This record gives sequence, C-alpha cells and structure tokens, in this order.
Amino acid sequence: MAVLSVERLKGMDVYDREGQRVGNIRDVVLDAQEGCVHYALVGTGGVLSALGIEDKLFAVPCDRITIGEDRVRLEASRDILKEAPSFSPYQPPQFNREYERKLCDFWQITPYWEQPGYRVQERRVGDLMTRDVAAVHADALIGEAAEILARAGGMAVPVVDEQGRYLGLITAQNLAEVTLGQGKITERRHEEARSQVEEERIRPKAPEIASEREEWEGRSKAA
Repeated sequence: MAVLSVERLKGMDVYDREGQRVGNIRDVVLDAQEGCVHYALVGTGGVLSALGIEDKLFAVPCDRITIGEDRVRLEASRDILKEAPSFSPYQPPQFNREYERKLCDFWQITPYWEQPGYRVQERRVGDLMTRDVAAVHADALIGEAAEILARAGGMAVPVVDEQGRYLGLITAQNLAEVTLGQGKITERRHEEARSQVEEERIRPKAPEIASEREEWEGRSKAA
C-alpha cells in the first residue's frame, strides 16, 4: 500500500514468513524532522507465550516488514524474536543513535541516517568514516605496503607502530616516487652494463689492429 494512516496500521495483525501469527502493531516510531516512519512497534501479547516470550514490544525496522491490506508480514521467522531487542510497554527506551544502531545491527540493515541522500548537510563525519581501516607497520617492506594499499583501493593508508598508534601516512605518490627512482637507477645500471659489454667487444680488436699496422709499415720500408 502506498498510503496508510497510522490509526489504520495500529492493531493490524503481524504474521511471519511461514504464516504464523506473531502479534500486532501497537505503534510506530517516526523521524520528527523528516516525517518518515522508521520502526513498527510489534507487541506479542500472549501469542508467543509458548515460546517463553512475555508481553513485549519489538521495534522492527520498516525494511523488515511488508504491509498488506489487512495484515503485516514480518520478513523473518517469529523465532528471531527470541533474540531481538525488546522492551516493556511501560518502559520504552530512548530512540537515540546508539539504540537504533543496535536495532539495525540485529536486523542486519543499513541505518536510515547512513543511507544515500538522508539529510546530507546534517550528517556527521563519524557516520561516514570507515571503521575497518587497513594499516601498515612502520617497519614493513615497501612491497608489503604496496600490496596493502592496492587491497585497500585507496590513495593512502595509515602507518602505525607496534602498539597500533598512528604515525603518519604512506601514499600512492610516495610509492610511485620510490618506484620511479628505482626504475631510473635500474636503467642507469643497464646502460653501464651495455657500455661495458661494448668496451669488451671492442678491446680484443686493438692488438690485432696494431699488429696489422706494424706489418704494413714493415712492407712499406722493404719496398
């Protein structure tokens, strides 16, 4: 359904993907600034008492439910609610970033505030930063640093000490300069080797030329 009032949604029965009833929609949680509903509060009541689940509320991300004409489908088995974050109807949690990230991690979805286009100007650097950062130790070989940089797919990787403390950066430009310099050294060495070979090729002919010259001069005098 494209448009649905909250009043109509509240009270709708919720079924899991196997068709088993889970509970009903008690309420929704929306973003006050955006006006978007992000979570449906599913109450289990006595429906899941056989599974040992008391009357609790579960904040289920809207990405994990499908709303039909007269019912809501939970895109998971109801058994997942045994481990899902829940709370008492009389003690609701504070829906801050910490709690919402906990929900998103459990339901394995990207938090809505990290999705493309969401209030970009108000987003924090901490929401965008890469947490699993590849790093290279200061005593690593240049070849190892090049491999790590290539795997990271970036232009630089941090350099750390044995305790993992940040020391600086090794960049693609640093590696290019070293490689270019090594290439020039190698080219110069090749040129020197070629010159040496050429000298060795010419040198043996010098005595032969001198001998031929002496023989020619001797013939000239005899004549």
